[in-house]
Amino acid sequence: MQSNPLQSGRSNPILSPSNLRQIASLVQDETGIVVNEEKESLVQSRLTRRLRTTKFADFDSYINFVRSADGRDEFMEMLRALTTNVTKFDREPHHFNDLRENVLPNLVDRVKAGGKLRMWSSACSTGEEAYTIAMELCDFFPEIERYDVKILATDLDSNVVESARSAVYLGRTIGELSAKRQKYFPPGAADRPTEKFAISKVARRLVKFNVLNLLHQWPFRGPFDVIFCRNVMIYFNRETQETLLKRFSDVSSKETRLYIGHSERLVGPAQSRFRSVGTTTYAYN
Repeated sequence: MQSNPLQSGRSNPILSPSNLRQIASLVQDETGIVVNEEKESLVQSRLTRRLRTTKFADFDSYINFVRSADGRDEFMEMLRALTTNVTKFDREPHHFNDLRENVLPNLVDRVKAGGKLRMWSSACSTGEEAYTIAMELCDFFPEIERYDVKILATDLDSNVVESARSAVYLGRTIGELSAKRQKYFPPGAADRPTEKFAISKVARRLVKFNVLNLLHQWPFRGPFDVIFCRNVMIYFNRETQETLLKRFSDVSSKETRLYIGHSERLVGPAQSRFRSVGTTTYAYN
């Protein structure tokens, strides 16, 4: 790796307006995430730590490196530093209530008749969303392993995907769950907050995790019966939101349910392709 040791006496490299624009362009081109001037202090603080770790003396040198072929790994570290993976089990529970009460009955009947069921957690982070879907399925359909049911879970960040794939969570996290969720972890896990425990195999086997950039080509055609894409589009500009929603509609069918984040709304052509059936809950037309 090319490197420039930090100059003595210069512990805080200066992020110039030009540096911020270059970083914003790199991030948006790769992920669609908008980094504006309001995030200057966040970029300064988080990437200063990356400069110290990689021993670059200034942002100009660092940016030149992450743009290079040799800097691809550090480019991904930069993205991780600038994005936040906030998630938890049963987040926005009204979506799972709708899934259980209004979606699964018809889908399970179809599966029992020989059909298949496909769900997609499109920004899965460390896996809590995908495993909540799996637990909901197992509760509703105990004999699920006998049928053609799969949950695809994807995320841009290979680190969080690997964490999700391990299916291991701290006891303190498990302790926050309802009794019906805790049954998918070893007995007593909630009483040992600092230890880690794996989710049950029956839930784990339903989910397949992969790294995927939502802005790049998708290696599948669908259709998906259920798509979760929550609290992702808030980081995109309107054009990127419209493009992503249109692509979701392209992998949907007449029975598809789309769940988005509490601060998000449908925009562009997708407004005519999906209809609202609840809070941030949409059915394909």
